[in-house]
Amino acid sequence: MRMRLNSHAIIIELPKESLRYNEVTTSLQKTLKKTFWASRYLINLPVKGEEAKRRKFLIDTYMLCAKDAKKHDARFLKRVLEHFNKPIKIEPTNDLNPIKCALLKYRVKNSTLEIRFERDETFLFWHLVHKFKTHEITHNFFKKTIYFHIATPRLKREILTLLKTKTLFSYSLAHEYLQKEVGSFFYEEGVCDSLRVHYKTLGVKEGVDLGAIRMRYLNLAKANHPDLAKKEDVDKYTKKFQQIQEAYHAIKLEFKNAS
Repeated sequence: MRMRLNSHAIIIELPKESLRYNEVTTSLQKTLKKTFWASRYLINLPVKGEEAKRRKFLIDTYMLCAKDAKKHDARFLKRVLEHFNKPIKIEPTNDLNPIKCALLKYRVKNSTLEIRFERDETFLFWHLVHKFKTHEITHNFFKKTIYFHIATPRLKREILTLLKTKTLFSYSLAHEYLQKEVGSFFYEEGVCDSLRVHYKTLGVKEGVDLGAIRMRYLNLAKANHPDLAKKEDVDKYTKKFQQIQEAYHAIKLEFKNAS
């Protein structure tokens, strides 16, 4: 579900198969008088005396869009309300797939990780700038490129999550990158190398959730507890047990710092 504003109308794009479609079209027909079907579109024209009802309908519909997108854009809502007297047009889409596609290209140059948008996707660009702002990034608005200068375990997890993201808001995401190249950026930092050793100690892959790591830790701690060792193996078991404890607590601390 998506709301947009052009020079002629306020357009609400809705997948015809979605639950929102009947909800919004029924609400528009019951709320405002001059509402009619034109071909496959539901149109409403402004009528004097319905100003308050139109504003409420637009606010309610915007809130549904914001809820679906999990993002609030106060400036856009203000623009919509400023143009509340424009025709409202419900535009059905054929399926539930995102409306737009965006290609993100990942490159490492001079020890800097770059994420560049292949096309001028301003909304997604500013969204990612805001998302990663705590990582001391720089960006170039005209080139639609974000630059990461410092590799941290937290940043690595967030980049891995982004690489697995197939849809975001109303976009279908495609990612172009070389795994070895992106990986080299993160393994340059000693802290990341240390975390990599801890993950290896527990025998889990980076990027898994803390719950799975804890289960693995408990199983290893139980299997390698010194109380279970023979007398001649106590030192070996103790060393292994300490490594497991250190690895789990280091990873858990990193998760805590990232939250």
